Amino acid sequence: MFKTTFNVLAFGSTLAIASLPAANAMEFGSADAGNNNVFVTMQGKIVPGDAAKFSGFLQTLPATVSAIAMDSSGGVIGEAVRMGELIVKSNVATLLPDNATCASA
Repeated sequence: MFKTTFNVLAFGSTLAIASLPAANAMEFGSADAGNNNVFVTMQGKIVPGDAAKFSGFLQTLPATVSAIAMDSSGGVIGEAVRMGELIVKSNVATLLPDNATCASA
């Protein structure tokens, strides 16, 4: 069951990130993963205020976060570290879809 769910999440995150417009600043999105779960997408450059924006975004989600898919060229290291801490505390899987970049903390 977990393997199937993870494969669906991986495919879905790739699809979601590929469909997002190119961004200069970090953008967050979510998609239904079924069973009251969502996966989150993060795409774009990390700029001041993104950690607070990410925290607020996570609090608005009506379901449990199953995985977070990333695509970022990096940016402000302090913001990246704070976002990383939020991800670690949330204890969810992280994904780096094909052709995506994770060049930060």
